[in-house]
Amino acid sequence: MEELGVLDNTYILFTSDNGFHLGQHSLLYEKFTLYEEDVRVPFFMRGPGLPAGVVTDYQVNEGLKRRG
Repeated sequence: MEELGVLDNTYILFTSDNGFHLGQHSLLYEKFTLYEEDVRVPFFMRGPGLPAGVVTDYQVNEGLKRRG
């Protein structure tokens, strides 16, 4: 992106799911509970207007209702 000249105009978001919920609590495959391994996942952001090196304890809870 730096080579293309778009890095300074691009937001980059990274998140991950460690997958621990499956089998840890004898529950089904869907994550409808708020066990730590379900809700504490990494989330990194980089982009224009975002200060570097900021760390926060703020948590976002999205997708907790059953879909389908």
